[in-house]
Amino acid sequence: MKRSEMSAQQMKDWNMFHLILEAWGWEDLEETERRFEEGEILKPEATRILRQRNQELEARYHAPVNMFSLKVTDFVQNEELTAHFLYEDLPERVLEWIVCSADQVVTENFEEIARSANVNCSMVLFERSNMEIYEIKPSASV
Repeated sequence: MKRSEMSAQQMKDWNMFHLILEAWGWEDLEETERRFEEGEILKPEATRILRQRNQELEARYHAPVNMFSLKVTDFVQNEELTAHFLYEDLPERVLEWIVCSADQVVTENFEEIARSANVNCSMVLFERSNMEIYEIKPSASV
């Protein structure tokens, strides 16, 4: 999607994505912010990466479907897991959950952490390296 095709709300979510993640040390290694501002078509519309220990966390913003994704790549175990958060409103809750969970997430506990996320989402999907994808529901008790 190009910047000129985004709604005012999508632009607000895009800006919030970059502001919150950048404030917590996530890097725009693919220069999506600059490329998007220059009019390039990007899918997803934004990415930010946090490298820690033997893993990398990659957050993505998918504007057309109101979705943030968090991918965990474990370089030692050669495994990738992704949680997809489809939100209707309050995207800042999902972003705050992403930055607050970053220090706890490893591949062994990622599905359970994503399942317990207290975020306002219409759907949370979980994807494994082998392309297995299924819906998980956030806990109502958290």
